[in-house]
Amino acid sequence: MNSLIEALRGGLIVSCQAYPGEPMNTPETMRLVALEAEAGGAVAIRAQGLTDVALIAASVGVPVIGLVKEGADGVYITPTLDLALRTAQAGAAIVAVDGTRRPRPDGLALAEVVRRFRAAAPGVALMADCGSLDDALAAQAAGVDVLGTTLAGYTLDRPAGPGPDFELLDQMVAACRLPVILEGRVWEPDQAAKALRRGAHAVCVGSAITHPLRLTRRFAAALAPAEGRSLEGVVPDGARLTEPVTAPTPAAAGVTAVASALAPVAAADIGGTKIAVALVTPDGALLTEPVTAPTPAAAGAAGVIQRTVELLRPLVADGAGLVGVSSAGVIDSDTGAVVGATDHIAGWAGTALGPELAQALGCPVRVLGDGHAFAVGEAAFGAGHGLDSVLVVAVGSGVGGSYVRHGRPLTGSHWAGGHLGHVAVPQAEGLPCLCGRTGHVEAVASGWGLLANYRRLGGDRAVPSAKEVCELAGSDSLARQAVETAGAALGAAVGGLANVLDPALVIVAGSLTGAGPLWEAALRGAYLDNLMPVIEQTPLSLAQAGTWPALRGAALYATLVVG
Repeated sequence: MNSLIEALRGGLIVSCQAYPGEPMNTPETMRLVALEAEAGGAVAIRAQGLTDVALIAASVGVPVIGLVKEGADGVYITPTLDLALRTAQAGAAIVAVDGTRRPRPDGLALAEVVRRFRAAAPGVALMADCGSLDDALAAQAAGVDVLGTTLAGYTLDRPAGPGPDFELLDQMVAACRLPVILEGRVWEPDQAAKALRRGAHAVCVGSAITHPLRLTRRFAAALAPAEGRSLEGVVPDGARLTEPVTAPTPAAAGVTAVASALAPVAAADIGGTKIAVALVTPDGALLTEPVTAPTPAAAGAAGVIQRTVELLRPLVADGAGLVGVSSAGVIDSDTGAVVGATDHIAGWAGTALGPELAQALGCPVRVLGDGHAFAVGEAAFGAGHGLDSVLVVAVGSGVGGSYVRHGRPLTGSHWAGGHLGHVAVPQAEGLPCLCGRTGHVEAVASGWGLLANYRRLGGDRAVPSAKEVCELAGSDSLARQAVETAGAALGAAVGGLANVLDPALVIVAGSLTGAGPLWEAALRGAYLDNLMPVIEQTPLSLAQAGTWPALRGAALYATLVVG
């Protein structure tokens, strides 16, 4: 194993990965890119996804550093022991895992993952992707073989600068006995050479070599000011620099065909507990891994805006000329103001969110309510791709969503459209809703409503959440009744909404879509029972858009409004 790591010394590792929604995101394309990188002198290939790892490992003659990205935030780089072992079985000579000190989804400490991995996959090395010196020291103590600076700037420990984190490299080289690979935001050959001079064992480069879409965006953004043009046709103060070029919108093909030619957007999703940001193309591809931070809700609007600006500023510096924001609260999308909100974020209602972000970042900002942004993302990049109208229902802690037509959400006269959880259904008759009324579908179909109904039926009050109620549904008759009631109530509400709106498709998304077959059967049965005959063929699909739909929807919406 030591000889394998030693063979990488002083060499270039090329990361051959494409992002969801990009034309190059196929295993065969990544195999060809890896062969090109090997021919160019790469000493190893870093590849993501079991299929890509297997195909590339069978094609190249250099070691493959394999990983699997799973999940939306937190620990998502080969986050479980099972995925690490499957990556090794696919042919990876080195398996990269999250090397931070954050809790892992399978509940295992990194040291336990290393111990079990060693027993099951002898001869395969482990690389720890770290975000700080403390991460690196903990990963070294856990027994990994090599350390990487991969997550520098992607956790809260260190800021994300425009280039490599040489300061962290210096710290890790000085304090750790294991080899250190510099990875992350390496754009120039001089930076790679500098890393070796500072003690890096090897250097891993990705986007600067293997990502033509992002490279093209960088060149185009650099050239646009020199030619007196803006890629969006709009400068920060709103004055048009070119006459608008128009073409018929291909409604049947969706709006992404028009958006795909435009520049990337710095997207933010501001929630009550966390803020996430990423650089996103208008056609839904994430050009950077999302960076998340806790929402400083107790600090009020000023604190939340300050944290959001800190997270977005590197993306604007990296070439984004437009910001799209998904935000908690009722949002006036014309002005970007928060016109209504709960007190979860202190003083959030009345905040001039869009204007304050625009002033701080120096570029146009467009804000959309988070339910609408989520729906736009699901409609454009999930099962609704190519359709002119989609009803998206999100069911989790609450029930919300939006009706999206030609990429635009129906926000309503008071910007309160999308409160789908407050449709009356017979299953909730007389039951209190959090809005202060009674009889609304959220009272039985949301996460809190399902749990409350289970307890109301006489269920075990020690059961802590809707998730556990759903898990009990196969053996506990009261849990089964609560789960089926939740599904039927939601199906009845969605069927009624479909009768009013006549969408081409209904998408149901959110955490409760994993409630199980009993819930889904009740949902679909009640939905069909409530449809008028003339629209009874309208399909209902569970969400397919993948991760970060609100970020992707905010980026698309901002592009449509400004572009």
